[in-house]
Amino acid sequence: MSKHRPIIIPEINNKQSICDYLIQTASILSKKSCPTYIFYINEAPKFTHRLNKISPNLYSFSPLKIIPFNRFKFAQQFNIYLSFNLLHIICLFRHFSRPTYWIFYPQITSLIKFSLPSKNLIYDIVDFFTSPHKKINKKLQDQKKYLLKKASLITSISSCLKNNYQKLSPKTKINLVPQGFKLVSTPSKLHPQINTLKKLTNKVGFIGAISNRLDYELLYKLIKNTPDIHYIFIGPPSLDINVSLKSLEKLNKKLFSFKNVTHIELIPKNIIAQFIDIFDIAIIPYDTKDDFNRFSYPMKLFEYFASGKPVIATPIEELKHFPNLVFIEETSESWKQRIYQILSKPWPENLQQRQRNLARKNSWTNKINQILKLAQEIKVL
Repeated sequence: MSKHRPIIIPEINNKQSICDYLIQTASILSKKSCPTYIFYINEAPKFTHRLNKISPNLYSFSPLKIIPFNRFKFAQQFNIYLSFNLLHIICLFRHFSRPTYWIFYPQITSLIKFSLPSKNLIYDIVDFFTSPHKKINKKLQDQKKYLLKKASLITSISSCLKNNYQKLSPKTKINLVPQGFKLVSTPSKLHPQINTLKKLTNKVGFIGAISNRLDYELLYKLIKNTPDIHYIFIGPPSLDINVSLKSLEKLNKKLFSFKNVTHIELIPKNIIAQFIDIFDIAIIPYDTKDDFNRFSYPMKLFEYFASGKPVIATPIEELKHFPNLVFIEETSESWKQRIYQILSKPWPENLQQRQRNLARKNSWTNKINQILKLAQEIKVL
């Protein structure tokens, strides 16, 4: 039996696509002897009890089919609310303490409203959640305001996100914490495709979902006008509901049709660094006409920094805080000029060291330690 209060973290994605920031947070909390429960809101309800032990102090729980007619939305929602409250009661019996709710998503506000009173609520701001639909976007703003008012402790991973959320609730205290980045040990054995890619010259690379977050028009012009540059995209196609909806299949088909583009859909997470290491330049070409992109703080930045790579990005607000390490460019022509300028000379060792130091400072352990310290100071945990 742990002396720490239990923590429940609701997750809106399924187990196969769980967000990295959630699983990393849960994993580190559990390693610090905090009993941590991930509640998968959108897993299909079943009649059987589904408290699963993942590792010491880390559990997952999915909705139960408590009432029938789950094909109807009201029954589905009722089962989710009842199951969440059941998990709350389980925590009470197992740990003799009301759980703390650790929240990432404003979309789960209704779950909190219909739940048993928690000991405390931690609002961990990691993204500027939006929607291309005005009605949904307005609802998201209201949900953010509710959490900002309800939370006992609020943290933000970037000054840009902090400033934007502060506008929704000017008197609320929002604490700035590290971004959260996992520096993994890379296996010594190289992935079979590495040697093939190494033979290419002038390699510009991107790691992450090949999604509607990308500025495809910029990429098309850039790739077409730099035939001597080889572009490597590593990641699966994915549709993001936070930004403008686009015909992803059609856009990606054109992107991957260029002769100087290589696409690798899936690689194990523990060898991502092997691929970044062969890049000459790393890129973040998000379409900043969408606020979700403009106010984001991509985790891949620190994956790039950990490998000591120069970074070119579109005008993402938070990345403007890294002069000389991240080059902000708006047009395909300025991207072209910047690529050739960087490739004209070796990337300085002192800048690589600065990047690696920043990556270490933004580790998951440092982030969670800082949040736990804040929580202890105000007696939230």
